[in-house]
Amino acid sequence: MRHGQYRYIVGTLALITTALGLVACSKQSANQQISYRQTAEATLDKGMDNQPEAPYWFPKQLLKWQLSKDKAAKYNTASVPLAKRIDKWQLPTVNKTQDPKMKVVALSIMNSSTSGNAPRGINTFDANVFSNWQYIDQLVYWGGSAGEGLIVPPTADVIDSAHKNGVPVLGTVFFPQVVSGGKLKWLNDFLKQDADGHFPMADKLVAVAKAYGFDGWFINQETDPEVKSFDSASTGKTATSSTSNGLSKKHAQLMQQLIKEYKQKAGSKLDLMWYDSMTKDGKMDWQNALTKENQSYLVDANMKPVADSMFLNFWWTKKRLASQELLKKSHERAEKLGISPYNLFAGIDVQADGTATPVRWNLFANKQHVPYTSLGLYAPDWTHASSDTVDEFQAKEGALWVNDQNDPSRSIPSTTSTHWPGVSTYAVEQSAITKQPFVTNFSLGNGYNYFIKGKNVSLRDWNNRSLQAVNPTYRWLINNGNGNALKASFDYTDAYEGGNDIKLAGKMRKDTASTIKLYTTDLDVTADTQVSLTAKASGKSTAKLVVTLKDGRTKTIAGDRTLSKHWTTVSYDVSQLTKKNNQRP
Repeated sequence: MRHGQYRYIVGTLALITTALGLVACSKQSANQQISYRQTAEATLDKGMDNQPEAPYWFPKQLLKWQLSKDKAAKYNTASVPLAKRIDKWQLPTVNKTQDPKMKVVALSIMNSSTSGNAPRGINTFDANVFSNWQYIDQLVYWGGSAGEGLIVPPTADVIDSAHKNGVPVLGTVFFPQVVSGGKLKWLNDFLKQDADGHFPMADKLVAVAKAYGFDGWFINQETDPEVKSFDSASTGKTATSSTSNGLSKKHAQLMQQLIKEYKQKAGSKLDLMWYDSMTKDGKMDWQNALTKENQSYLVDANMKPVADSMFLNFWWTKKRLASQELLKKSHERAEKLGISPYNLFAGIDVQADGTATPVRWNLFANKQHVPYTSLGLYAPDWTHASSDTVDEFQAKEGALWVNDQNDPSRSIPSTTSTHWPGVSTYAVEQSAITKQPFVTNFSLGNGYNYFIKGKNVSLRDWNNRSLQAVNPTYRWLINNGNGNALKASFDYTDAYEGGNDIKLAGKMRKDTASTIKLYTTDLDVTADTQVSLTAKASGKSTAKLVVTLKDGRTKTIAGDRTLSKHWTTVSYDVSQLTKKNNQRP
């Protein structure tokens, strides 16, 4: 029997705590008792034997690939389908400049190399456990090299963690510059047609994505024997040599035809993003904008669609091009062509300098702070690669994605090119919490230990991003009562389930509450709905549940018990949130 229900888009799910220090929170139920024997710390610094390896191919290798003969496919296939996100236009905003029209794509090095990657982690702690999925609309699994392989699907653990949060993941097709080992032969192999004029590679790209469970491809074509230096081109200097063996218009035409055939076979289920590099005439000439030289990769001469989106090169923000207002012009050209300007992603390369990367933000948005295009970050994994400690990694993650105050409600547009405002200045926090049961243990997907029901059952380091939980939508929104100074952080020293918890720590005055907003949800509340919290505190504490409804009303619900220094499960009676019990007077 289906009970009466009431649907809410919840502006916030929050906790009110009157505690000296709330150590951790998780929603979990305890059923049967199990006795665990703790696994000892590893004595050898080595990976696990017989690990399957995530795939990577050169074009000829992929053309020979067959799923039926892929012995490792079952390990490399994602186990989590893409979750449905709440409509962005129904989401609350937490500052004045967040804009639901704008999207964000991250081209991220999720593993440090193209080869040698386990599908679901290994017995080491170190991993890029990116978790700010709420700020991105797509992830490109960046990889590929002339020495390993050019066509790289995402590893299963990355797909799983992204899909839990409703984020599609694209694999990478990477044709490197000649200076980095690129060969025109590889491009020719990729664009090979059969006797009927079809592209066998289009079939393979579709087949691999469907077999492994990811969401499309990003094509980065930069191989041209005539291009001598990307760096020289970035400064406006000549970038070509005198050789006549470079790209041709035929290469460009074949690429556009291949993309169209891929899209015809893939339909709307698989995306394709094109990088602004090769022009319609087959020249390696980065436009840094949507122009007549590259628009044919998005729409053909008959205004029929080609690729789904385009990642614009990084130089739109350079001084020598600033006066051209390339993103504004891109916006205008896109509208004339019937293309959404927000299917263009303005590239920012943060690999070297991260939040110190100079950006002319006044060229990204107009005077009302409305972005001209969407935002594309290349190598936001800088947060991981440049960090020596866990705390440094999390601090840089906060500064890059939120702001340097770790509070998205305080994000404001930058007035200089030297201050990074945080992605939350423009991007709305998104959520895929749309159905029950929703259970989270706040795991980031790695740890120095492993805990089950509060007991440390393993001292071995580990990482497996498939085990990453759906973490808070907001990092962090804390309303501290008078005299309180509560702060939130991820903590690896203790956990109820997994390798870490969320620690709330700081000065707390007696009988003075602090409220932390955690999640935006869109859930059916029925007579069977149960909400519980498992936590512990350094002293006697209370934790109340705060629910903000779609119409703005707020309900505060007390728990059935107080918290102590031991893990305690607190239950909340949410029956008042059902339609029957929640009519307006």
